[in-house]
Amino acid sequence: AQGTVAYQETTLSRNFPFGNMIVEKTIGTGDSAPKTWYTYHTDNSQQGSFGKLASERHSNGLWKKYFYDGQERKTMIVSPFKNQSFDTTQSNAKVEYFIYSPVDPRDIPYKGDARPRVIETKIGGITVSKEYFAYFMDTNGEYVEIHERCSNAVAEYGNESNLRTEKHYYAS
Repeated sequence: AQGTVAYQETTLSRNFPFGNMIVEKTIGTGDSAPKTWYTYHTDNSQQGSFGKLASERHSNGLWKKYFYDGQERKTMIVSPFKNQSFDTTQSNAKVEYFIYSPVDPRDIPYKGDARPRVIETKIGGITVSKEYFAYFMDTNGEYVEIHERCSNAVAEYGNESNLRTEKHYYAS
């Protein structure tokens, strides 16, 4: 129909010391239009976090909180398990950990490497999933990527029960 709005997105921005950032986004019109609110890490003494996304909350009740290390890499995402409120404790929520320490001795990360080597998900403090990643050059000079998904959430890297994918990129 002529003159009918098919899609509308409205954003509200706020000026911070680290830049102009979106603090609210609405998609649609009317009181029932879904909204998302954003907060940012504003403590400039927190090296690696300052200016990064701290949380997002959605009008449908979903939310996430983000944490970073000194190299600006995500170290943790906290989100609800079932129907928990924004202020629930981490021990009751779903928490995804991102660990950057190598799990394979052949993997030597470069400074600022943003690829996690372990992603572990806990719900209520109990590990429910774990994945391992390794990146290295093999003895033939070919690049190798390894991804292991643990079938047993407490298995270590290299466990024979892990589901393992190896990608070899052959040198020409």
